[in-house]
Amino acid sequence: MTYHPTLALRARLAALAASALAWGSLAHAAPSTSSAAAGNDLPNSGFASGQSLQVSAPIAGPLFASPFSNDHLFGDWAGARPWLKDHGIIINLDWLTENAGNITGGRRKGFDFAGQVALTVDLDLGTILGWKDTAFHFLAINGNGRSLSPDYLGDTLAAPQEIYGARGNVIAHLVYAYGEKTFDHNHFTVAGGWLPVGSFFAASPLNCRLMNVITCGNPHPLPNYPGEHDWPQASFGGIARYWFSPQFYAMAGLFSVDTDFNTGGGGISGWAWADPHKSGVSVPVEAAWIPAFGHDKLIGHYKIGFDHDTHRYADVLNSTLPEADRITHPREMWYAIADQMLVRQGPGLTDGLIAFGGYVHGSANVSPLKSQIFAGLTTTGAAWHRSADTVTMAWHVLQMSSSFTRAQEAAELAGETFPLAIDGYNAYGPQNTEQVVELNYAAAVYRGVTLMPDFQYMIRPGATTRTPDAAILGFRSNINF
Repeated sequence: MTYHPTLALRARLAALAASALAWGSLAHAAPSTSSAAAGNDLPNSGFASGQSLQVSAPIAGPLFASPFSNDHLFGDWAGARPWLKDHGIIINLDWLTENAGNITGGRRKGFDFAGQVALTVDLDLGTILGWKDTAFHFLAINGNGRSLSPDYLGDTLAAPQEIYGARGNVIAHLVYAYGEKTFDHNHFTVAGGWLPVGSFFAASPLNCRLMNVITCGNPHPLPNYPGEHDWPQASFGGIARYWFSPQFYAMAGLFSVDTDFNTGGGGISGWAWADPHKSGVSVPVEAAWIPAFGHDKLIGHYKIGFDHDTHRYADVLNSTLPEADRITHPREMWYAIADQMLVRQGPGLTDGLIAFGGYVHGSANVSPLKSQIFAGLTTTGAAWHRSADTVTMAWHVLQMSSSFTRAQEAAELAGETFPLAIDGYNAYGPQNTEQVVELNYAAAVYRGVTLMPDFQYMIRPGATTRTPDAAILGFRSNINF
């Protein structure tokens, strides 16, 4: 998730299912029934409620064949879960931990632990109140621990533990609270309330098969700026999506922009909705094609998107000048991301060998972080009779704005105050590019329990040559109660 002055690093991995909307609803048939239809376990209903694959989807039940088991450690809770679902209520409780240590490189060697407990509540208002095809979604989290990135790596761009940061030192940080409604035989869906932009746009559940924040849950630079609040931060807004055919949809949103990183996204608690710093709106749009090739229905997701943020941002070359003297611009970003199943290994929507990748670009004159390109492969363990396990590898390249780099170099040469790194953190040298390579194995070891050893190699941490390349050993655990 991102780096604000009072926030460490953006957390990304939500403790509930990745959404049909966020991944194009994984449609390979006609648009499904509404997510408000309790008891319907079809895989493409409704809007997103988060990034990860850890727990069952809102209202509709499991969305994906997940690397994080959709099973529950305590089964059906002695009959309570089926009873609640029959009465229009789905509750999930999930515990995620991420441990990481750099064995070489960075600023110094060290180890950090970060954890999160997440509670989701999804209500089928058709069952509860008789409001047909209507649902309400709520998520709150409690985070703890520290981040390896600022403590030992000197890197404010690519944190090895995506779960840390942006949640505040509070008992219950509000991630989202929003309603959704479907129309026209479920071809048209709207959602509105307090929700993260990144849970809907440029999102994929495959992203959080990785542990580094650089992609989980949205590829940078999208989640690094006020107009693109990503999990666990949010803003007031609304989204509309329409399915033109079973293989094509388009959607658009409108969100408020809060440029104060101390209070943006609801403040450290997520509950500070009445914030005076809101200025401008963010208008994201996205279109997607979801084909299924051949007899094996090899599903692909091909998405392009664009976001226009109307707030006026200071040009990075004069951002240190008095406010009255600054040149300002609105900010725009666009992206193209895709995934394609190459070999099917089972009946599930992600049961196979899948290639994924993408490119994200931001306005370089107002965005210190200009672009990212990434590519990867992920597969289940079906070949060795572990179909619930996954192996994932990926490569990422981050590119800083050349204008921002020149501003840093000029300030250093003149002996002036060194321009801050992204979101107010100090940089150890002029920043240019950074690369991250990650490899992991997620093992479903018991009902509702997943363990994942992880290796990351970071080239030029913090996008500067003044920090040695770092090798990171990590370990993620997830328990869905």
